[in-house]
Amino acid sequence: MKRRFSLFTYPVMDMKAAEAELNRRAAAGWKLEKLWFGTVASFAPAEEPVCYCLDWCDPGRMDGRAYRTLLADAGWRFHSQTKYWNVYEAPAGTTPIQTDGELEYRRFREKALHRIKHGGGSLAALAAVLVALLLMEQQMGQGAGILEGLDLITRYQTGAMFVLFSPLILLGGLLWGGRLLLRLTQWQQAAEEGRDLPVPGRWSALAAELCCLAGQLFGVVLLIALLLDGVAGAFGKRYLGLTIIAALAAMAWKQGLEYQRQRESYRAKAVAAAVLLMLGALPYGLTACFRMEPPLAGIGLDLETFGEVREETSATFLGARTSWVEVPQKVEHEGETYYTYSAEGTKGDAWTLPWPWLADWAEGLCRRTAGTELQPLEGYEGVWARWSGPDAHRLVIRRGNTVVRLNSWPGSRPDEEWLNAILSHLEGGTPS
Repeated sequence: MKRRFSLFTYPVMDMKAAEAELNRRAAAGWKLEKLWFGTVASFAPAEEPVCYCLDWCDPGRMDGRAYRTLLADAGWRFHSQTKYWNVYEAPAGTTPIQTDGELEYRRFREKALHRIKHGGGSLAALAAVLVALLLMEQQMGQGAGILEGLDLITRYQTGAMFVLFSPLILLGGLLWGGRLLLRLTQWQQAAEEGRDLPVPGRWSALAAELCCLAGQLFGVVLLIALLLDGVAGAFGKRYLGLTIIAALAAMAWKQGLEYQRQRESYRAKAVAAAVLLMLGALPYGLTACFRMEPPLAGIGLDLETFGEVREETSATFLGARTSWVEVPQKVEHEGETYYTYSAEGTKGDAWTLPWPWLADWAEGLCRRTAGTELQPLEGYEGVWARWSGPDAHRLVIRRGNTVVRLNSWPGSRPDEEWLNAILSHLEGGTPS
């Protein structure tokens, strides 16, 4: 059968644009066949002329069984449901579902304010984090906290995705919110003046559809990143198990049509947690092609430290990190066991980052974490240190896109042979 397809990713505030598109197709002899995942609409030739109306999806309230029965008596048949709306179909010429502009505006305002409250709060939180990082970067001696924040992009694929696309997320959120407020103002003015509610132009609506499509594609990529984190075991099994139990309990507790959407949300959470739990049983090596190689991993740090040094690695597509930390030494005294470690125990980190500018940023922070700028180490390029007596309090090495930071360790100072060995490892395997 002959079919036509159309993009159908209208944002919530473009309800009238979506309705107008369906009716344009209907006027040309096409009938809505199916909406595919809220993204694409398929149309088939109409045997009889039809028309369409969109109404807000609100289970248990305005669009419950009684409401749909009332619409059916008026000629409107429920066709399908999207994230925001119910789509109703009727023979051409049927009186529209809603003719009261003031009532339509009030319902739209309720939906709009709800979304501004939740979406605006998320954007404000993201913006606050970015501003805080920028302010901290300007403060001497505050870089350590930001460097620990690099753990987000080297340990979690989803964290790396959010960091990488955070400027676009903020821009998209501001555009989305601005369009919502504009449409809210337009609807209010039309309702007050008794005019028909405005319909966005086709080009304006198309631009909004493409932006929403980009958001949906980002959601798909984010889902892939989440699955990769599941394989890597980034989410604790206990946490995932508790999530499944809590979601199933909430589904059993909240019965009734008014909780339909909430049950769907809880069901999705339970399924997602179960999938992540199963993915955690898969071999970690399956995700190797999506991860950078951790720097200096497995070579060990022979620094004659107070206790044993433990090594940890993590990696994503956006960065990799190897960390060393001194493990407290077990001491038994008079039948009791103590764990002790030096107040200035060994601690080191090495990051491999995808872009030189990001490595420059990390290097600058590492050199400032002592509160004063580290000085170049004589005889070496790309090595900075601050010495105090027999101990090295800070050491920073930069090779290519890899930055290494080592804090002080007692009773030992890296000699030339040790430093040359580390530099040899970096120069032999660091991407530039």
